[in-house]
Amino acid sequence: MKKIIFTIGLLVSGLLIGSCTDELDIDKKGNLGSVEDFYKTDADATQAIAQCYFVWGSEIHDIQEMLDQLSDDFWTGGGGSTDYNEYQTMNSYTFGTDNSSVKNNFTALYKLIYNANLCIEKIDPQTTVQKQVVAEAYFFRGWAHFYLGACWGTAPVVDHLLKPSEYAKGNSTQAELYTQAENDFLAAINSGNLVTKANLNDQQMRITTEAAKVFLGQDLSFCR
Repeated sequence: MKKIIFTIGLLVSGLLIGSCTDELDIDKKGNLGSVEDFYKTDADATQAIAQCYFVWGSEIHDIQEMLDQLSDDFWTGGGGSTDYNEYQTMNSYTFGTDNSSVKNNFTALYKLIYNANLCIEKIDPQTTVQKQVVAEAYFFRGWAHFYLGACWGTAPVVDHLLKPSEYAKGNSTQAELYTQAENDFLAAINSGNLVTKANLNDQQMRITTEAAKVFLGQDLSFCR
């Protein structure tokens, strides 16, 4: 009797396992792909550079706000000395490394560098769109290194996608940060693939050659 019950139990278990397996055996409906599958088409390149524009668009305001807080032209108001404390401490030059505004801007600049490096290294620029995207990525990477040099002075230069063994990079000098920015601005300009303004009133929605030249024209010789 025990053998019969045991045999029946095995049969039932097998049926249950088989039915569960059938329920889980579902055809794949789509494939999100991987880094190796992406960055192949104009549409891929456009999506990739859109992330750079998104981060950069937010960071322009945030960097300027941080610089304003450190200037003589800005006075942090509010309900008291503890209102918007991260701004109050910046305005009085009493902030530390835990200041959220400083930390968020620092992180965002490296996020921009990472997205720019993805475009530069993963896109093989064969079409007009892809060439423009790579040129814009050089600008964004240069812009981020420019402000890392201006605001932090000794932040690490990141000119490629880092391997895990490189995540704990040491600091760079301010001169190295500015040199990286200069080289990236030159790469963007000399590519000939950026949009060029037809005249002063020509409002472009993409990074222009003139914008890259403005940042390249900053006098950084005092740091060399």
